[in-house]
Amino acid sequence: MTAIVVKHSAPALHKWPTAPKHRAYLRNSHRHVFTYIVHLEVLHTDRDVEFHDLQDFIRDWVTDDWQGDACESIAVSLRGAVCARWPNRKCTTEVWEDAECGAVVDG
Repeated sequence: MTAIVVKHSAPALHKWPTAPKHRAYLRNSHRHVFTYIVHLEVLHTDRDVEFHDLQDFIRDWVTDDWQGDACESIAVSLRGAVCARWPNRKCTTEVWEDAECGAVVDG
């Protein structure tokens, strides 16, 4: 498979309302710099999907407040949005908090 890879970072708030007692501080809204990475299959090698079009799509899709969403659920939602825009392609999404911890959804 040949794919393009696009990365976008932006600050946002989120929280984990059901965090266990030893991580209770995560129940409150807190800030991270989230990094969104998309690997999108391309069907030929002459900019089948322009990098900047995918990056603009991600930039327009993100929010600055994820409420109770975790990286895993954000990555699932991002993958769904990308697959709806560019159907019938393999797509892997990643969402990272502060470039330290993250989730990957492969497909």
